Amino acid sequence: MFVLFFRASQNTLEITPAEAFSSEATARLSRSQLLAFARFLGSRRLVVDYHWESHGLKIRLPRVKSALWSCPQSLCSIFGRQCSSLALGWNGSVSAELGDKDERALLVPGGSASPASSDLQKQVAASVESAWRHFRNADAALAERALGD
Repeated sequence: MFVLFFRASQNTLEITPAEAFSSEATARLSRSQLLAFARFLGSRRLVVDYHWESHGLKIRLPRVKSALWSCPQSLCSIFGRQCSSLALGWNGSVSAELGDKDERALLVPGGSASPASSDLQKQVAASVESAWRHFRNADAALAERALGD
């Protein structure tokens, strides 16, 4: 399974320590830097689509569970909460949003409680932000490890 929220629900994501450069906190990252990391995620089948927003790059994630019919990728961006996504900020921050369909797919069979969606969102955002720091420091192995690879 290649989906970040599924990995978070299975506790296979890591937040690996990385030393940030002192100028990194204040420097605005370029479009090419955001795209480079998005391509890194895409090469690991963690990204389906993306589009630019004022705060940075919004990335749509693959569905946790395939449906017989799914909305076209462009429509998922319009409907927002249906699809899970990441937002890569110009400042290196990451936020994660668990889509409604993915949240339902992650429910544990038999009715037992699944991890809270806010906890999963925090875990995914933290591990992707950790991976992005490693990626910017040219350490692909630690970046992959943070993503659960």
